[in-house]
Amino acid sequence: MDLKRLYPSTRVCAVAVVLIALCYFIQPMVSTSILQFAHLLTFALNFGMQFWVTFIAGLTMFRNMPREMFGSIQGKLFPKYFFIGTVCSIITMATFMSAHPIGSHDTQTKVQFYCLLAAIVCTLGNVIITPIMHDYMVERNEIEKKKGHENHVGHLDSKLFSGDTRYKTIHKRFMQLHGLSSLFNLLTFCANLVHLYIISAGLQL
Repeated sequence: MDLKRLYPSTRVCAVAVVLIALCYFIQPMVSTSILQFAHLLTFALNFGMQFWVTFIAGLTMFRNMPREMFGSIQGKLFPKYFFIGTVCSIITMATFMSAHPIGSHDTQTKVQFYCLLAAIVCTLGNVIITPIMHDYMVERNEIEKKKGHENHVGHLDSKLFSGDTRYKTIHKRFMQLHGLSSLFNLLTFCANLVHLYIISAGLQL
């Protein structure tokens, strides 16, 4: 794997550090209403994006597009998806911490804090995993193309390549990373869902 593929991960981590520091220093100069607006805006954008990509767009494209084309689009989409998710998660956490400094947390606030922290960690995990997973996917698609399956839509039975050791190795590694990435994504969604439930309990319509 080309280590240059990990450079985007480094940039995301750098952006994360800058955002945390920026939110920390500007917090005393910003009104509570603006912080609340920023919190709800970034959280809503992130949660809505997660729902759409995970349950609507991804499944629809997988079931209706040739595998190679689907993989190419996901290779362009996922880095942006996880980058925006990371930025939104960090701002959501920073604005939450401005209203709930460490040391003032009750049980409910602790639950929210750990959920928001888990969302950041899992999204950053996907930022790191995605370029590695993409490389395996490209290799796998090249083999499938050589075998005449480039226009296949949806799931492709790996038994068709039972005699190809290289394909089996690449496919296994890709599926392991894909499973881990999906787990991170689902954990992030669930963590944000818990946060949504708690803040909605105190919402006045």
